[in-house]
Amino acid sequence: MTTSPEPTIVDPDKAPLGRRPQLLGVEYLSLTYVHEQRYRCEAWHLTDGAAVVIVTDNGGTSLMNASEKVSVMVRARWPLADLTIIEDWIEPFLTGEPLTRFRISNERGSNRVVEYDAWEARGIVLPR
Repeated sequence: MTTSPEPTIVDPDKAPLGRRPQLLGVEYLSLTYVHEQRYRCEAWHLTDGAAVVIVTDNGGTSLMNASEKVSVMVRARWPLADLTIIEDWIEPFLTGEPLTRFRISNERGSNRVVEYDAWEARGIVLPR
């Protein structure tokens, strides 16, 4: 199991019995959008074979505007078939009703609300 020198967003200790995800890594990946920017990426492998990468907004180009390039960057680093990108939005980019920190990227400039209970059942326990 990979460990991270910094705290993770996902709390694997709170996952349901038998659903503890495996940390693939926490890395800062760079891409050039308007200028070079680094995004914190936290990758997890779920017990059902899926993978999740949480990409944290960096306060520069919003994840919505950079989602296509972020997707290419994430998928190049973690080339896994069943991969979901969760956007971790910081102030002032929180949007939607209700305001929510985490959104599922459609990887083309849009997103949808994270269904917390469904993800928790799969082992991805996010702060609410």
